[in-house]
Amino acid sequence: MIGVYVDLLIRRLRPIADAGTPANMREWVNWTTFDIISDLAFGSPFGCLEGSSYHPWVQIITDNIKQFSYVQALSNLGAGQLMGWITRRGMLKARERYLGLVKHKVLQRIELGAERSDLIEGFLKQKDEWQITPEKILANASTLIIAGSESTATLLCGTVFFLLTNPDVLKKLEHEVRSTYADDSEITLISVGKLTYTLAVFNESLRCYPPVSMIVPRESPPRGGGTVCGEFVPPGTQVNIFQWAITHDARYWTDPFEFKPERFLGDPRYKDDNFEALQPFSVGPRSCIGKQ
Repeated sequence: MIGVYVDLLIRRLRPIADAGTPANMREWVNWTTFDIISDLAFGSPFGCLEGSSYHPWVQIITDNIKQFSYVQALSNLGAGQLMGWITRRGMLKARERYLGLVKHKVLQRIELGAERSDLIEGFLKQKDEWQITPEKILANASTLIIAGSESTATLLCGTVFFLLTNPDVLKKLEHEVRSTYADDSEITLISVGKLTYTLAVFNESLRCYPPVSMIVPRESPPRGGGTVCGEFVPPGTQVNIFQWAITHDARYWTDPFEFKPERFLGDPRYKDDNFEALQPFSVGPRSCIGKQ
């Protein structure tokens, strides 16, 4: 299923490349990942790749993510109440429209039945035993769409940027791919696991351009508080990890602002790097279920 949309992406990009026309890769990777996750979750794509445009649902998601970032930044500067008052009405309307679109898609998928290998199949097979209501399926479907599309597209966009601004890295990656495969029919989800340099490029992209810059917050225990890195944290305190700050900290990384995939390939120049400081999917029982 994923291969179908990757092939479609390449078919759509080929004439653009042949004509020497610039392409906004941020949009193309977004269209691809949203179409893939829509088919995986609901049994049909959004049609973004075919139409070279954002589905209204996808547009709402991307707009809200951007608005939320502005609100969060201004809140940290002390303008939270003002921004909340200005944006609340518009965001509520967008949310209502968004949930309406989700509900329509979920109902379409439920009509297809459980015998389809996708992300909703498990919910439908267990809905009676686990008493899973349509509302719960809707809530989970909404989470799957956002978590399974935007983060992947963001990483791919960052990777393209770093490859184009580091031509030596791009040349090595091209050589690995083109010396490994005779033609693109040999490229599969299994065979790409052999591309050691390419995988190092993705790891370095995750370090330099983490798709989720801030891990979901936790709260210290309500009784007795907790201890983080030797520091006492009072009860009920919200704690968080800022990915970008850690992955650019010179205490953990050699030349942290340089894009060097070689650090993940045993290059002795980076022997002192602390690779445990790279946790783009979080850790523990609440880490990303899709990280593998």
